[in-house]
Amino acid sequence: MRWAILLLYFVLALPTFAEPPPTGLSVQVDANGAKGSGVPFVRGDTTFIWTCGHVVNGLQTVKQEVDPATGQPRTYIRYDDVRVVVDEYQDNRMVGTRTHFAKIIRFSDYSRGGEDLALLVLYRKKSGFQSATLVDSVPAAGESLWCVGGAGTNCNGQVAPGCFSTAGRLGGYGGLHNKTHNAKIFDSITASALGGHSGGGVFLKDNAKCIGLLAIGVDNSEGINLVIPARRMREYAKRTDCLWALEQKGNVPDDFGGESKITDRPVELTAPQADKKTAPLLFRFFP
Repeated sequence: MRWAILLLYFVLALPTFAEPPPTGLSVQVDANGAKGSGVPFVRGDTTFIWTCGHVVNGLQTVKQEVDPATGQPRTYIRYDDVRVVVDEYQDNRMVGTRTHFAKIIRFSDYSRGGEDLALLVLYRKKSGFQSATLVDSVPAAGESLWCVGGAGTNCNGQVAPGCFSTAGRLGGYGGLHNKTHNAKIFDSITASALGGHSGGGVFLKDNAKCIGLLAIGVDNSEGINLVIPARRMREYAKRTDCLWALEQKGNVPDDFGGESKITDRPVELTAPQADKKTAPLLFRFFP
């Protein structure tokens, strides 16, 4: 009996290990030197990457040209391709990287009151990427999570543990927004994040479902960061007819909805150009 009690004691004293972090659900997004992170969603042979709009806004070109059909000036908005990079490891050592080119098929500009979201599609079919799944409900305060993304300019899949803090915080970017003008809904989390994490996924520990994309650091609040929540991503996808890039239902159109749906901002206004090599985890939060 005494031995049974001792055995039970040692079993209960063993540490409890959490589910492994979903490092395979993180990619690096390289927008001509401005680097952030992204989350893959796979539909059949096609791989979509969701990231923050501010990570890729430097790839936008707005140009005035003459329409040959009418002779009238016309504004064109074009986007350069994005590099999607994945680090490869063997035997606990980095052995190289894989780079894929991707096309921007949706872009929402935070500086014009948009959602700060961008949707990419890989040119390569059958990429072999893992596919993320969005949560169906708002997490409870204190629920454990992983923050997964790049830390700096040359690595992806870096993991930081944390917990869900508050749902529905009202915030904005860099003084361009305030509580009453173009403010957006964010959820707050407690997890460490650095430049390069922008656009990376935040995942629940118990089931690895994605609660949203890391977007903003909070001024004077070390370890408190803001997430574009899954419900905002769904609302934007419904509004721009691309819910098929988030969920395993509906048909994916051959042209991904057409060129006219790429951007939701006025064509006569240019987006601010990215001026840093790492897309910053960004801006100021209005408490």
